[in-house]
Amino acid sequence: MRISEENAGIIFSNLADNALRHGSTTLEMSASRRESRMLIGWPTTAKASPSTTGRRSSTAFSRRGATAAVPGMGLAIVRAMLDAHGGTIHLVETAHGTAFELNIALADEPASS
Repeated sequence: MRISEENAGIIFSNLADNALRHGSTTLEMSASRRESRMLIGWPTTAKASPSTTGRRSSTAFSRRGATAAVPGMGLAIVRAMLDAHGGTIHLVETAHGTAFELNIALADEPASS
């Protein structure tokens, strides 16, 4: 990914902390490559709180088809770090709870020798 190992650790630890604070008992992560980007799914068993499901015009994250205000300094840090590296994060609803979808640019491929 086009992000340092240290910054990736900060992003993922903030997401894990947020999920645990909202009652998640399981954390999973899946990744797939889409052209020059990495799509990372971060589903949790946490239930969306009223503050994450309410509709507001000024939002921290966008949800497909709606908006969601997501409180917490950790999530603001995640978004700022992803923005700085050309990435995005979206809150999505799943059958099992709430999930975050991260989209991060891949690092340039090393030249083959």
